Amino acid sequence: LVASGVRFPVNAVGVSREGHPPRTYSWYVGLQRQLPWKLAIDTAYVGNRGTNFAYLRNINQLPLGHTITNPPPNNTPDAIRPYRGYVSVNMIEFGAESDYHGLQSRLTRRFGGRFTANINYTLSRALDHVDTDNAVIGYYADLGREWGPSGLDRRHQLTFDYVYQLPNAGSRWVNNVVGRIILDGWQLSGITRFWSGQPLTITSTGNPGTTG
Repeated sequence: LVASGVRFPVNAVGVSREGHPPRTYSWYVGLQRQLPWKLAIDTAYVGNRGTNFAYLRNINQLPLGHTITNPPPNNTPDAIRPYRGYVSVNMIEFGAESDYHGLQSRLTRRFGGRFTANINYTLSRALDHVDTDNAVIGYYADLGREWGPSGLDRRHQLTFDYVYQLPNAGSRWVNNVVGRIILDGWQLSGITRFWSGQPLTITSTGNPGTTG
């Protein structure tokens, strides 16, 4: 351990004294209207804002762009971190946020003439600092660098669900007990869904100078 510039324990975790319980504020405004031909439309704006989410900040990183040339001892960067001898000193803090805005619409056809269906479309945007509790942020000195599309963000969502009651072939063609039991009462149903892909995280090899 001494030869590698690290002592025991290698990593440490602490909790910030400043913080509040996580909170989520939600709002919703919707309009519905009956249309001809057994149709109805439902449109809504949905939003929420989350605050005070937990994340981990490694305070044992070096500032961005720090140049390391043959650091002692034994050419190991861990020997010149702010808290020497430790690899990471992670602080649990409670300042991460999230933001969601969505336009949700649905066209419904009530059951009639053996057919019913729904068409749902959502246009949305989800942004956050971290997707999960206690995620480690990339650079300890600037939480704002983490703000961007959430890993859960799907910009477009289009879904169809439908049910079609098939004609009673047994009563029409066979007209006996066996035929009615086997051929009557069937239906076709399904769900078809088209979603945008989730955001990608693009990375590159190299050392940003933080020894991490």
